[in-house]
Amino acid sequence: FCLIFAGPTAWFNRLVLSNRLLVWIGLISFPLYLWHWPILSFIRIIESEAPSLGYRVLAVGLSVLLAWMIYYFVEQPIRTNGKSSLKIAVLTASIAALGLAGMVIFQNNGVSTRAAAQINGVNTWDNLTFATPCKFVTNGPNHDDWCNIGNAPDKSPTTVLIGDSVGNNFAPMLQRYSEQAGDSTFVFRQFGRGLCHGFPEIAYENCAELVNATRAYLAITPSVDTIILAANWPLYFNGFDRVGSTPVSSEQFKAAFEKNVAYYQGLGKRVIVFLAPPVGANPRACLTRPIRLSDKSSCNLALAEALHNDGQYRAYFTMYLKSIKVDTFDPFKYMCDETICKVTDGTRIYYVDHEHFSVFGGQFLADAARNELRVLLNRTSQ
Repeated sequence: FCLIFAGPTAWFNRLVLSNRLLVWIGLISFPLYLWHWPILSFIRIIESEAPSLGYRVLAVGLSVLLAWMIYYFVEQPIRTNGKSSLKIAVLTASIAALGLAGMVIFQNNGVSTRAAAQINGVNTWDNLTFATPCKFVTNGPNHDDWCNIGNAPDKSPTTVLIGDSVGNNFAPMLQRYSEQAGDSTFVFRQFGRGLCHGFPEIAYENCAELVNATRAYLAITPSVDTIILAANWPLYFNGFDRVGSTPVSSEQFKAAFEKNVAYYQGLGKRVIVFLAPPVGANPRACLTRPIRLSDKSSCNLALAEALHNDGQYRAYFTMYLKSIKVDTFDPFKYMCDETICKVTDGTRIYYVDHEHFSVFGGQFLADAARNELRVLLNRTSQ
């Protein structure tokens, strides 16, 4: 408004905005606006992550070139040439055709014959496929719930897994184990909520609600004799600060962890701790792309990166839990070799995002760790 109000004789308008380069940019500004976003978006899709600075600069340069071509070879001729009625008819028909094509593609969830679409159809990107509301234990509303009714909802549970959304990674593993183990006495439930480690002393309000409901549930369910604790331990171990709650230090977390392990042991329950799985994968990069701009494979998760993301909690957990004779289960043993952690097996992708398993991930872990899980969870051998 101020620039317009100042008029054409104002110094800034006369010497800066009237510069031929800036006027030229102004002329192509609308097609530049139209071009830059799809080009940047497609480069991101092709690379499966934010493209490098060089590719972003190249994308902007290509946008400028295409904008100039649209302005001089499309926009200007349409504006200046005759036969207005014909141009209107052609433009209207073109817009209608594009709109119809877009609607058909959208309703069919894309072009199903593409290789990426075929792989996408095999996998699920909904990490709630094995998460259910916790109403069956809290009798309340959903608060980012990651509960699971387990392998036999009509039977009294013998095992309860407590944790957060990352702990919910083990739901498909336990389901697969129960199907293969042939142990009809293994019946599990899972009580989980987002960012809820399961310790009421350091929990935010909705987390404490679930933990208290879980403890009330255990008090009236004597069939439960095994408690599994599973969560995103690296996130909490060095202290964490959840928006809307009081920050928790590393020492407070350790004290709460030890207190809760002792609490469940005091109830006469066997306690098992599942360590966190490898995190940091970019599973959508595992989809086939018709072209690639670089040789980098973002689908692979290097062991070094996974260990870096895993943090320093393992040494403490291993020493403390061994001292009190609590068994642990480590997914790293089965998902990682000397250099790489598994993200995919052919068309089956083991993650839905950087830290949550797909159903395939849990099933793979159950198959790979079958012998250890049989010893760890088989009730007939206890």
